[in-house]
Amino acid sequence: MECYVYIKLKPYVRQWLVNKFGEGRNDWEVRFPAQSVENAFIKARNLIPPEGYLPGVRESDEVGILIPSSPYKPADVYNYMTQLDREAMRSMIESLFDVAFKSQMKDDIMAGAKIKESLLAWMYRNGISISNFENLKQQINRMCMSYRKKGVELNPRKVIVKKSRKK
Repeated sequence: MECYVYIKLKPYVRQWLVNKFGEGRNDWEVRFPAQSVENAFIKARNLIPPEGYLPGVRESDEVGILIPSSPYKPADVYNYMTQLDREAMRSMIESLFDVAFKSQMKDDIMAGAKIKESLLAWMYRNGISISNFENLKQQINRMCMSYRKKGVELNPRKVIVKKSRKK
């Protein structure tokens, strides 16, 4: 019997996660690699459900993460994760997404690619709906601005000339 832990994610993170770790059976189920940090976290944090606990039904904005089973912790018995642990799992997934997304976009921008075209191509390759374009574009803009504040220009085609202040 397969058991899942349900995690609420931003739409583009959920779409990316299903694209990368889904098994094609549906648009909400994912399975992390056997030796992944995420699987180790789930194994360590899953508990026997408290007495009287009724498993919830997956909501449309949630992803179902397959609970790995082992001889010492079968998933049909150890299939409960506290709200705090689910929040920690959500944070881990969002961090994984950020690393994959921002590192690829930074590399593309530094290579001289236009942000719009590069972002659209990345979204297409990663199964993310075009309706999320503005959200992701804003993340890239904020990343570039934070680098720029420290004197690092990611886009080699963009020349910044600071105006001197007249006294």
